[in-house]
Order: sequence, then structure tokens, then C-alpha cells
Amino acid sequence: MNLLRKENVWIGLAEIYSLNKKGQQILGGSTKGFVNVVSLAKNRYDFRKRVERELEKMNLGLKFEVDDGLTSIATSLDENSPIKFGTFYVFE
Repeated sequence: MNLLRKENVWIGLAEIYSLNKKGQQILGGSTKGFVNVVSLAKNRYDFRKRVERELEKMNLGLKFEVDDGLTSIATSLDENSPIKFGTFYVFE
């Protein structure tokens, strides 16, 4: 790993929506959806701005909300509990 690198790998699940008909084409005719995103970024604000900028090029918008419960889970991570899950959503 390069110790001089100022950016880290950020991974997120983005809730997206179409800005127009071109965006709907990318979403298979739907007006909203989700997409996994991987990016180099300096921090969460940089990550969000980079994601928004790229989505706009595809005529898509980012719905960005961080659930308070998820923030609470994130702050409780430690060496003994390095992974935790939020709410599981199921589809029928």
C-alpha cells in the first residue's frame, strides 16, 4: 500500500433517480433504483461529490440520506466487532 496516497477506497450503496428520459433508459425504464459505487476519495464529502458528479453525467441524481441507526452502528465498530449489519430489506 502506498503510504503517500491521500485517498482511500470508499464503497457505498447509492439510491438514485432519473433526471430525465435519458436517465430512465439507464434504469431500464424505471425512475429510481440503487447502485453499488466504488471510488477513491479523501473523505465522505469527497466521495459524495464524486458520485453526484458522475451520476449527473448519466442524467441521474443521488438521494443521499444517512440513517441515524446506521451512524450509530458505524460508531460501535471495533476490533472485537469489525462488521455489523443494519436493517435487512426483503423483496417478494
